[in-house]
Amino acid sequence: MREHICPSGGHQTALSFDFQDTTKFAFSQISQDGHHRGSDIKPVSTRGDIKVRLAEQSFGTNIRMDLDLHGSDPNLTSSEWLGIVKTESTLTLKTPRWVPAEGSSASTKQPPCIYISATIWIAPGTTLETFGIDAETLSVNFFPGLDYAITQSTEISVYSASLSIKANNAPSKLTISSRETTIDISSGSVTGSYPLYDLLSIHTDSGSIDITIDPKEASKESVKPAILRLTSNSGSVRAVTSTATVPKRDYRADVYTSSGSIDVALLHGLRTSLRSINGRITADLYPFGDNNTRTDIESHCTSGSTDITLHSSLSHPSAPLKKLFAYYGSTSGSLDLKYPAQWEGIVVGTTLSGGINIDWPGLRIVKDGKKGWLKRKIVGVKGNGEGKLVFSDSSGRVMLSGEGESDMDTGI
Repeated sequence: MREHICPSGGHQTALSFDFQDTTKFAFSQISQDGHHRGSDIKPVSTRGDIKVRLAEQSFGTNIRMDLDLHGSDPNLTSSEWLGIVKTESTLTLKTPRWVPAEGSSASTKQPPCIYISATIWIAPGTTLETFGIDAETLSVNFFPGLDYAITQSTEISVYSASLSIKANNAPSKLTISSRETTIDISSGSVTGSYPLYDLLSIHTDSGSIDITIDPKEASKESVKPAILRLTSNSGSVRAVTSTATVPKRDYRADVYTSSGSIDVALLHGLRTSLRSINGRITADLYPFGDNNTRTDIESHCTSGSTDITLHSSLSHPSAPLKKLFAYYGSTSGSLDLKYPAQWEGIVVGTTLSGGINIDWPGLRIVKDGKKGWLKRKIVGVKGNGEGKLVFSDSSGRVMLSGEGESDMDTGI
């Protein structure tokens, strides 16, 4: 690993910026081309981190930002090559993308580099409308104990580093607190604990997502569904939702990976979607809400296996699930589906060349047909509900099991 690319004895510059009585705050770190052109140049490697922490001492201001800059060349941390733009509510740090190859350390064995240690200090009790961080090459770390509120949105974009929310022993002290939180990471990972208010959207291109989710109350002024979006192009997604205290509201979830696995425990409200092209899907789903309202589950995996357990309703554990609709699709992977006794409805399943095994007391098979040696279709009925469970698999095995009292032998 090359975390500290600049020597500790390099040229150092320390700066501080205060933001007084601001309702919005945003910090951006970007690379700029500068005025140097031609082929005789060297790239500058810029690394470091951004720490968001509680201001334990009084600065007389809502937010203070400290910048500790280390450079292999004194010009790299000077106003000649470094740009800083400050407004009442924003701070932008512009670092050079390259420097002339001639002169200073650029012509020595030491490659041009900058190490940035940035700290955003937030005073206790601070209330902001919006909070944003846009970092091109710096990682972002939120530390425990933060005592602030964001009434509208949090947006964090990190392009080639990671985002981490440090765990806190006190569950009520979560470090990101906003109605809408959007995180976009290009080549780093996302870890930590996040509250789900109205929107929690996390996207990575090539990094993993490994988080815990704490559902929160809806706004009294504007009641909206709690929407969870987790997507990764080539990383895995792992998410566990706390079910200790679940506010009464509508929950919706959309989880997608292209080539990574999905391993989640989620609240199922009006809609849940799980999709993976080349990864395994493992999920525990906990219905929550009005059992008399239609809800939908959709899962599709192209070449990985699927293992989904649907639990009884958290909000009405003994009431039947009569209007829960689900579709489970797979091309070449196996399907392993487990259902609670409370579910009622129709089961329709097809396979092209894979086997079907059913172990669900109370499910009555009314049709089991084959077309030649390949395609097979089964139809079953359980209870009097309007729900529907549909599964389709081309070449993988299907195992459907459930809880309930047996009224006939459903083994096939």
